[in-house]
Amino acid sequence: MMQNTFNSNNELWTEIALSSGWIEVLAGADNMTVGEAATLNGIKAFGVANSYLKHRQVNQFIFYLKQMMEREPGTTD
Repeated sequence: MMQNTFNSNNELWTEIALSSGWIEVLAGADNMTVGEAATLNGIKAFGVANSYLKHRQVNQFIFYLKQMMEREPGTTD
């Protein structure tokens, strides 16, 4: 099973999932619910601790990114 490992050879995944990455930025969007933000922060914490994401976590991130893009922006987004 492939894992999206974070290291210097895989910089895009590193930018997506580690501290101050895309997942953390998405979790802070005004138009995300508290539950969605908590899920995203949990995914980020797992990625930071383990240097990879599970397929389920990747799918959740993509789903929430799609949801955020289809909603009206929040006041500070």
